[in-house]
Amino acid sequence: GGLLSAHVMIEEYNKSPPKGERMLVPGYQGRLLELALDLGHRLLPAFATSTQIPLAWVNLRHGPIKGETHNTCTAGAGTLLLE
Repeated sequence: GGLLSAHVMIEEYNKSPPKGERMLVPGYQGRLLELALDLGHRLLPAFATSTQIPLAWVNLRHGPIKGETHNTCTAGAGTLLLE
């Protein structure tokens, strides 16, 4: 959420900075959005469960950890809705 929020803030501010102000991040090319998409793709394997409640742990470089328990906490999954 932070990457997306920062991306939107920079994009909106750079479109029309207040009078007399310069762009928030001159030359911004959407890198934060690219990072958010990359992170999302790395997290997707955690949701590949029979219930689609995500695994508690996922290695962002290698995917789900071998031997990791498929038990998870519904409260942990529920916090994703709030974030």
